[in-house]
Amino acid sequence: MAMRSRRRRNARSEHAEQQQNFQVGRPREAEGSANLFEPMERLMQAAFMPLAWFRTPWAPLAPAPKLDVIDRDDLVVVRAEVPGVPKNQLEVEASDVYVTIKGTVQHEEEREDEHYRLAETSRGAFERTVHLPSEVDSTKARATFKDGVVEVTLPKLDRSRPHQLKL
Repeated sequence: MAMRSRRRRNARSEHAEQQQNFQVGRPREAEGSANLFEPMERLMQAAFMPLAWFRTPWAPLAPAPKLDVIDRDDLVVVRAEVPGVPKNQLEVEASDVYVTIKGTVQHEEEREDEHYRLAETSRGAFERTVHLPSEVDSTKARATFKDGVVEVTLPKLDRSRPHQLKL
């Protein structure tokens, strides 16, 4: 009887030691990361982000344009980097509270060598909407396109501008 209880105690202590050494739900690549779900989030972004499948070393394309939103005293400026996208493939939409930039990307590459011929074509679309920091007058908005950068200038409504108060 004493032998049986000693075996149970040993088995329990081994089991407890194994449980302490085993971390449930923490994959190896997440070690040192504060977010346990980071590897899964990266996987989901790669699978479901527009154009994520489209990126290759020789044709790097961003899934959506990088944006800068600049809040000045009397206007809001939105700049988007869209390198390699022709002007006729871009569309800018503005309202009193948001700006949307849409575009179509098309990449074609052909290489010929003595032993092989490579022809690749890829297409995709992107869309990026940003909420503006204050209300603007979208009827007076202006958009320019130069060197792969779209710049949208939107004047603020008078009620959205900061007002000085005297004490």
